[in-house]
Amino acid sequence: AFKLYDTYGFPFELTEEILQERGFEVDFSEFKQFMDQQKENARNARESSTGESWSGSAILIEGVSSTRFVGYDKTETQATVIKLYDDQLNPVDQLDNKGYVVLDESVLYAESGGQKGDKGLLKAGMLEALVFDVTKANNDIFIHHVKVLKGLIKAGDSLSVSVDMKERQKTAANHTATHLLHAALKQVLGSHVNQAGSLVESDRLRFDFSHFESLTKDELNKIEYLVNEKIFGNLDTRSESMTLDEAKASGVTALFDSKYGEKVRVISVDDFSSELCGGTHVNNTAQIGMFKILSEAGIASGIRRIEAVTGQLAFSHLKGYEEKTLKLAAQLKTNPEGLEARIEQLLKESKEKDKTIQQFKNEAIKSETESLINDFVEINGIKAFVLDIGTSDANTIRDISDKIRDKNQDAVIVIAAENDGKVLLVATVSKGLVAKGLHAGNIIKQTAQIVGGGGGGRPDFAQAGGKNPLMIKEALEKAKEIIADMTK
Repeated sequence: AFKLYDTYGFPFELTEEILQERGFEVDFSEFKQFMDQQKENARNARESSTGESWSGSAILIEGVSSTRFVGYDKTETQATVIKLYDDQLNPVDQLDNKGYVVLDESVLYAESGGQKGDKGLLKAGMLEALVFDVTKANNDIFIHHVKVLKGLIKAGDSLSVSVDMKERQKTAANHTATHLLHAALKQVLGSHVNQAGSLVESDRLRFDFSHFESLTKDELNKIEYLVNEKIFGNLDTRSESMTLDEAKASGVTALFDSKYGEKVRVISVDDFSSELCGGTHVNNTAQIGMFKILSEAGIASGIRRIEAVTGQLAFSHLKGYEEKTLKLAAQLKTNPEGLEARIEQLLKESKEKDKTIQQFKNEAIKSETESLINDFVEINGIKAFVLDIGTSDANTIRDISDKIRDKNQDAVIVIAAENDGKVLLVATVSKGLVAKGLHAGNIIKQTAQIVGGGGGGRPDFAQAGGKNPLMIKEALEKAKEIIADMTK
């Protein structure tokens, strides 16, 4: 029942009803245990993938109420410095370099829900400080990670806080894109898909979700097309505040195992997507520009991950493909439109050339085999072809070995060749000699040791490699000794 529900989105109640009709019962307590475990897995995946931690999270800031966040409606505000910490997390009265600033109010979004914190500026008189990240401490207190560019920040100072809107807009575009992606995944793959983690930054987005197998190329194309269709559709987004019960009743997508307050914020994109979310978003999907999936992979049992880019970065990614296509077309002396036909033509020509080359190789092997057919020594009444054929490749020496065997009913064949500074060895024993105790695998194993290699195989055929071509002569002499020992 759990697998049907979790993997395929099949309602528990329907499973229960079908089983009851057939005289079976569902163990609801066990179903609930599996559900609780899945929620815990999802929670752990979110925590590991969002990276919601910061170097100063161990600080318990006492005597400070939560920071008032006014960044949904403003891009700049006046705030008072409540507390300061240096880059070693020590409380200080003033700051002239890197450190952490606690304000009573801020327009800068603090990292949460997978969305990275805003960047911005603090200014007052001669003071100018860059805010390069914002995270949360206890009680929703915002910690502004700063680097003072000039002047000093002092406890109690009143200063202006402004958001880097260029960065905010790119992050907002990526965040809204994750909502579109989530809805598209559900539509293409099924209602069983649920968010299992996310990371939203200004230059990329990452979305983890529950699904039981890797996505096909066709599924990825459908998802990407659907997200871009909503972007190009110029759909308005809207933000609403409501109670959690109202949100649940309206069918909003949410991680209801997470902690929420009495009032929740719902972000909707037309009638396509509606989710609980505290992050920043674009006002209209057209502001996203475009959406491009970079990769899709599994990260845990039943959890998949999609990484993607939007806007200018998505365009740059596609432009890169275009430039590679133009370069490839130029190299193949055609235009992009004729590239497919040109590649097919080259593949056909290559196949024909391979066929011709193989014919020449077969003739060469036949000729070489004929020249070697009498190049054997007799060891204890057995024909032993122990040959060094110079430079060759593995396929060729196997073919030569096979052809010598085919022309000699009772023979043992050991062939050595050099290839790219290494040694290739094969040994073949006819069936009749295998029955008498000769073993190709044992012959090749000991022979290969002489050339600094190893290998083995079946009684009738074995192969090996080695590192020292200078020892081929000694190795073949060893092969003769081994054959002699086996045929005493």
